[in-house]
Amino acid sequence: MLHKLSLSQYPDFIDIADAHDCGSVYPLSIACGIQKGDIFR
Repeated sequence: MLHKLSLSQYPDFIDIADAHDCGSVYPLSIACGIQKGDIFR
């Protein structure tokens, strides 16, 4: 089951997304506040 991360959890997600080579640009842009969107984990 996927759970939506709260905005306060986005900084923790940056390390997880940065560790992956493939497809990390868009999730990182959301986590850094450049793009609007939601992150699910």
